[in-house]
Amino acid sequence: MAFVDYTHTEEPGWREGGYPRVACQFSEFLDRHIVTSNALASKFIEMNKATASKIKVCYINVDEQFWQADEENRRRVRREMEVADDG
Repeated sequence: MAFVDYTHTEEPGWREGGYPRVACQFSEFLDRHIVTSNALASKFIEMNKATASKIKVCYINVDEQFWQADEENRRRVRREMEVADDG
């Protein structure tokens, strides 16, 4: 049986480094850390160099060309829903 964790995000304000920090604390008990990006893998290594050999990246395959922020659409929807632009 293999024990792995899968981390898809980080929340720096939570528990002094977010889930990557918590996961690194348990690295000795895990066979593998699976992360969604090279940036997240780098964060793991920065926090605990001992985890480097255990990290594998598994991309979530978001089409960055398709999912682009559309500021005009954002403003239109917020205006229609009467949501302040600074929120």
